[in-house]
Amino acid sequence: MLLNFWGTWCEPCLEELPQFERLYRHYRASGLSLVAVATDEDPSSVAAFAAREGLKTPLVYGGADVAESYGPRPFPFTLVVGGDGVIREVFEGYEPQCLAEVEASVRQALTDLPASSGS
Repeated sequence: MLLNFWGTWCEPCLEELPQFERLYRHYRASGLSLVAVATDEDPSSVAAFAAREGLKTPLVYGGADVAESYGPRPFPFTLVVGGDGVIREVFEGYEPQCLAEVEASVRQALTDLPASSGS
């Protein structure tokens, strides 16, 4: 699972999330889940962005408290969580060239899934 913390107020977040949506669409048949936790309190700006970008991933609104529970981190930040619920890797901030690292981490987490989880 990719658990992404973002906000409409964060320019890098707005660049990253559509990239994660493409990654999700590519790997979802293999068992990848993507949950995007928006820290915005007002769901209308999040819904407008999601509609404009054609996002199909589950969106959670008002997640500032949840994001803060992971300690102070630069936005956006993303957790790669294995099928066992263990955080495998944390990615902080956004650099387009790092998407390959995220994808490699996702592929490794998917490789570790039991065979029945990917169906």
